[in-house]
Amino acid sequence: MHAVAGRGRIEHPGRVLLIGALVLVGVNLLILAGTEQSTDDGGAELPSAIERLIPQPGAVIRPQDDVGIDLRDDLQGQLTIDPPNDAQVTISPEDYGGDSNLGLYTFRPAPDLQFREFAPGNHTVTAEFWPRTMTYTEALEANRLSSHTWQFRVG
Repeated sequence: MHAVAGRGRIEHPGRVLLIGALVLVGVNLLILAGTEQSTDDGGAELPSAIERLIPQPGAVIRPQDDVGIDLRDDLQGQLTIDPPNDAQVTISPEDYGGDSNLGLYTFRPAPDLQFREFAPGNHTVTAEFWPRTMTYTEALEANRLSSHTWQFRVG
């Protein structure tokens, strides 16, 4: 004969505790996974026009690493780099790498370009972007010119 558990008495309290603990751990893992996701720019929310910043804001890079922006495909843009203790430089269109048809504008220093290499220290990049169907001047006059600024460090 089997003994019948009394009212309010749990027959296997260890098993109930184990199942409860496993459920609690599972819920916490789901919460943790959701909070650990971040964007490519160090966690800050990017405008919808920007898919990626190169490098991420605050990153430390080498003197000849790429700097750039990946925009939505319907946009075009240009980069202005402000080196430490020097005047800002807008990168010439012929010096861009990447694929402008895909909204990717990158610049890598080289001996025959505007920067031989990036000097050590903090640098500021400003990307200006506008609809591909407009010129820079048309976008400026129509108030359709947007910009985004971030910093990186050369170590």
